[in-house]
Amino acid sequence: MKSTAPWFSCLLVLVAWFSAVDAEDWTRFRGPNGSGKSTTESIPATWGSSKNIKWSVSLPGPGSSCPIGLGDRVFVTCYTGYGLDPRSPGNVSDLKRHVLCFDRNDGHELWRATVDSEHDEDPFKGFITDHGYASSTPVTDGQRLFVHFGKTGVFAFDMDGKQIWKKHVGSLSDPAKWGNGASCMLYKDLVILNAGNTDNALLALKQSDGSEVWKVTDKRFTNSWSTPVIVKVDD
Repeated sequence: MKSTAPWFSCLLVLVAWFSAVDAEDWTRFRGPNGSGKSTTESIPATWGSSKNIKWSVSLPGPGSSCPIGLGDRVFVTCYTGYGLDPRSPGNVSDLKRHVLCFDRNDGHELWRATVDSEHDEDPFKGFITDHGYASSTPVTDGQRLFVHFGKTGVFAFDMDGKQIWKKHVGSLSDPAKWGNGASCMLYKDLVILNAGNTDNALLALKQSDGSEVWKVTDKRFTNSWSTPVIVKVDD
C-alpha cells in the first residue's frame, strides 16, 4: 500500500532494544509515567534498514499511533478503507480501524480486531492528512487494552483481542476539523480521556465496563489534543 503523504507508514519496525529480554514494558503513550524515558540500558542510538532492527512487518494500512509493548506482545493501531490518498480519499463510510497484536520476539501476528466507523468523520483534507484516523496510542493495564478511535468511541479489549466494551464519547468536531489525537491514560480503576474535540470534555470511565465516573465539560477543550498526565501534589 502506498500513499503520497510522507507520514504514512504501513510497516511496524521493531528496534532491537524494544525486543530485548531485559527491556521494560512500554504500556502507554510516551512510556512509563508518560515521561518518554526508558530505564533500559544499552539502547541503540542509531538504526536503519539493516542496523539494530529486530524485525519488520507490513500493516494493513497507515496509522500514526505509537506501538506499545507488554511482555512478549506489541500492540499498534492503523486504519483502512478511507483517507489513503488526498487526491482520491474514497467513501468515509468505508473507514475501518484495526488493533493488531504481534509477537515481540519475531513479529508474527497474534490477533487482529477491526472496528467499523459509526459517525461522520472529519473529511480527509487539510491537517488531518498528516495523521489520519488512527492517531491515539493504545494503553494497557496487563489485563485489558484500551483504544480511543475518536467519534467511534473508546474500546476495551482483552489480551486476546475480544472486545469487552465500547463507549461513545461524542461526535463533535473542532473548528478546523483536524481530527482526534489524544491518547487514553490509566489511573487506579479509571480510563482518563481528553475528549475535547469530540465532546468538549475531560472524562473518566470505569475500566471494567466503560461507565462514566466523572466528566468536566468546557467549550475551550475543543482545541485540545493533549494526553492527560497524573501529577501528585502535597495536598
